[in-house]
Amino acid sequence: MPSRYPQNVVQYFAQLGTEIEALDATGDIVTEDLNRILASVCQGDLSLIKQLIEDSKQNEFVRSAALKSLVVLYNGDQLTREELITYFQTLINDKLEQEEDPSFWGALANCCYDIYPEEFYDALVDSFERDLVDIFMIDKHDIDRSMRMGKEQILANLKANRHSQFIDDVITEMEWWACFHPEPPSTRSKTIPSVGFDYHRPANSKPREAKIGRNDPCPCGSGKKYKKCCLH
Repeated sequence: MPSRYPQNVVQYFAQLGTEIEALDATGDIVTEDLNRILASVCQGDLSLIKQLIEDSKQNEFVRSAALKSLVVLYNGDQLTREELITYFQTLINDKLEQEEDPSFWGALANCCYDIYPEEFYDALVDSFERDLVDIFMIDKHDIDRSMRMGKEQILANLKANRHSQFIDDVITEMEWWACFHPEPPSTRSKTIPSVGFDYHRPANSKPREAKIGRNDPCPCGSGKKYKKCCLH
């Protein structure tokens, strides 16, 4: 009997709301590792992943992770290039004709970038000209840069990117989590502010005074949204 684990994982993340606060319960899992989790547990069945991708009522970050999970499968030789290209082209040409979410178009364009966008170039240029894509996530210059780098280099970068690989060792993937490295009580009160603590920030850096929303402008001055710049 096939495991219900993939279905349970998808059902959990599918019931999250569309608001940014909906991700509070899962921390950084959705934006950091959900793509790898979905790819690692799907057991070759892409139907549940595609349900997340094609449902415009799902959380934008969950849909983006579902898209990226297909790149993980391709990178791990579990999905052929032809299969992935065919599906992405279907999204671009048919299923997303009424798609109005620029962040999802941005996620799709990023996935095309990651696998080398030669097959999608004209369609991507058209999507930028029609202002469909969130250009704070990716723009035409990024696509052109990918084309200049060449397919061999882009795919080599993809192969080496841990965010596009299967999860083989759960302990290794989780052992860096802050919850497993609690600070002694004597030092916690000195180093952890009550609001907006960033566990990835060096201990000697100045703490943020207030929590920055994922969709707020990044405080580094890049002009991008915080979620697409320094959040990770």
